[in-house]
Amino acid sequence: MEASSIFGSLQEGWAYVQDRAGRTFAFLREQRNNLELFERIAQVVVACLHLAGKSTHFAAFHTTLSAGSMHSFYKFFQRPYLYLYPYSEEQIDATFLHATLLNGRTDEGFTHRFTKTLERMKKEDVAFASREEFAEVISSALEMENINPEHVRLKKKSLPERILNVFDFFIQGETALFCLNEWKLLSTASLAERVASFSWLGGMKEWALLPHLKKLSFAAAGFKFYESCRRVHEGKTQAVETIQLIWDGVAAFFDSLYFGAQYLQLTSFPQFSASWIHGLSLVSDVVGIARILGRRPTPYLPDPNLAV
Repeated sequence: MEASSIFGSLQEGWAYVQDRAGRTFAFLREQRNNLELFERIAQVVVACLHLAGKSTHFAAFHTTLSAGSMHSFYKFFQRPYLYLYPYSEEQIDATFLHATLLNGRTDEGFTHRFTKTLERMKKEDVAFASREEFAEVISSALEMENINPEHVRLKKKSLPERILNVFDFFIQGETALFCLNEWKLLSTASLAERVASFSWLGGMKEWALLPHLKKLSFAAAGFKFYESCRRVHEGKTQAVETIQLIWDGVAAFFDSLYFGAQYLQLTSFPQFSASWIHGLSLVSDVVGIARILGRRPTPYLPDPNLAV
């Protein structure tokens, strides 16, 4: 009896290990194309090489990793696509559409199909240029009669979200310019001279890209930290979203310390040592990696039982 009990416990333990291993590999497979995660990991390795004093020993490897700002680079050139195809599962007001289709009814089966349809759209990374196209596709997926396109609308963005979007636009644009300059595909100095040829933009000739980028990054991280704290304090988010906001706030706090120190390095203020800068970079990116890996999808529909 004892032997069979031990054998049963071993079987349960092995099944648990298999289940966790399967979940872990599935999660890693999902993250393999995450450019933001790759960028953070590359920056951690660069910081470690600097702290260990080995950056010159692995010059080629260091140069390759230093060009890892691909997330911001890609996001900038993705923007035209997002403007041309705005109707995606992330941008539409799913709560309004779901409530309109149910028209006051309660139907758990329909809610499940509705959520799964949006999840499939996210997995396939599909977006549409018009609400009519979105309505047609979701009508087919839900096996309904043609949904009125007027019921498909985009989420309203708050003022803080719009401000952060402006920050991201300039940071991503300047990062793209910086990368193109580093890869010798574009000379920002020549570009500044051409722009400065217009009398009303004469000051652009003295414009330095890197300090401006660090200043914007510092301001954006500080604003993200403030906005995360404000929304958590407001208490109008679901539990999953609240946890993500806390992670976002912690990551933004360390990012603001790192970008602030970097910006001060480029000014006449008292200088930080290189070890401090790379140490802040390491902490900032490790926290950023934890935030990315700990990220959980926010439910498409509000759940009163999860409200905080």
